[in-house]
Amino acid sequence: LHVLATLSDEGHVYVPRPRLLSAAVEILTIDPPIIDKAIGDLAAAERVVIEPRPSGDEAVYLKSLHTAEAASAGRIRLLLGTKSRPIRIDIERAITWFEEQQTMTLADEQKEAIRKAATSKLLVVTGGPGTGKTTLVNGIIRILEKKGRRILLAAPTGRAAKRMAETTGREAKTIHRLLEFNPKKFGFDRDASNPLEADLVILDEASMIDTVLAYNVLKALPFHCQLVLVGDIDQLPSVGPGSVLGDILRSGVADVVRLRHIFRQGSESLIVVNAHRVNEGNMPELPPEGSKADFFFIERGEPEEIAATLKALVRQHIP
Repeated sequence: LHVLATLSDEGHVYVPRPRLLSAAVEILTIDPPIIDKAIGDLAAAERVVIEPRPSGDEAVYLKSLHTAEAASAGRIRLLLGTKSRPIRIDIERAITWFEEQQTMTLADEQKEAIRKAATSKLLVVTGGPGTGKTTLVNGIIRILEKKGRRILLAAPTGRAAKRMAETTGREAKTIHRLLEFNPKKFGFDRDASNPLEADLVILDEASMIDTVLAYNVLKALPFHCQLVLVGDIDQLPSVGPGSVLGDILRSGVADVVRLRHIFRQGSESLIVVNAHRVNEGNMPELPPEGSKADFFFIERGEPEEIAATLKALVRQHIP
């Protein structure tokens, strides 16, 4: 159990049985057959769950993580199998209205995402930095609000929620606040028996959502609700175990829009350009030292030089 818990801290929802066996043998210095029997005894006592893997060996889960993963899949199935509340909308006219309101022209892939957001029960919008995810979310909110949709916005961290609120002009909460975390029971007040009052939930920075948090979100969604996950698949992974956004993309059950076009303000930023270069396996472009770019690699060899450079950056260059 200790080995499973330690490996879950490293991000693993389950551990292949041979790896669990060898890790436990190393810690306990007990013969493998005794440990292997103990794994079977834990499964019989329902403290771990053992499942066959396509590779031929077995996966061993902590009971809580198996419940979260399996139940999440079940909730997604039920969500997809239930119709959303009816909506009467001329989506092409609505997109044109939003473009006129914002005095801008949306990219084709952004328009496609708005079309899908009007009807999709589960939509994933993914793209690197500078690809217009924020503009797209604004479009979805403003168009569907006009049609009376009750929309809730949330993100895994306080900083991401604050940025979401600033860019949309709407209230955005951390997922824990959205689900009304209750410290007395160390759980959430919003769940299947007390679901969220929403027709559409938009979660930003979805790559950071781990398996247990995803399960709690899915549990709190009424089945008529639509769910939009916005995130960069190459961005920060979740701190807790699991790779929820990646797994949902690979499952093929969600509608997916991949934003690839880098917009002008993004293309002027070397941070944005280099993020895409790194993802493509290329070296970052480095500007000449002293230029007004937003991406630098500054090489210093001595501790004193490093300290002096840091001071200069913080006092002069960054301000």
